[in-house]
Amino acid sequence: MKSIISAQQLLTLRGQNALTLIDATSGPTGRDKYKLEHLTGAIHIDLEQDLSAIYDAKVGGRHPLPSPAQF
Repeated sequence: MKSIISAQQLLTLRGQNALTLIDATSGPTGRDKYKLEHLTGAIHIDLEQDLSAIYDAKVGGRHPLPSPAQF
């Protein structure tokens, strides 16, 4: 897959703006991969735990967003 912007370009933008880098690498090794190879200053957010509010999978979809207050 071709990147829209390079990591270096992104880091340059981060230095010029109030920009938060979020690494949402998922799967059983997501946090481990983040620890090994994330961009400097990026934070890790877990798709299943931090970005999903699954109350009832039958009506909520696979990864419904949490409410603003929960997020």
